[in-house]
Amino acid sequence: MDTARYVAAVLLVAMLPPGVAWWLVVHPFVRFWRRLGPAWTLTIVGTASIAAAAGLFL
Repeated sequence: MDTARYVAAVLLVAMLPPGVAWWLVVHPFVRFWRRLGPAWTLTIVGTASIAAAAGLFL
């Protein structure tokens, strides 16, 4: 049970801040992201979110 709690805590700490940052980056600049297109938007913001989560995990 301790392992499950540890895994849940690590996932929460590593994924919650990038998720909130994703919202703060995408929503205020929605016109820019729509002009850029969904593929580029997901590539740019997704890569940054994964890098942030990896940095928080390490």
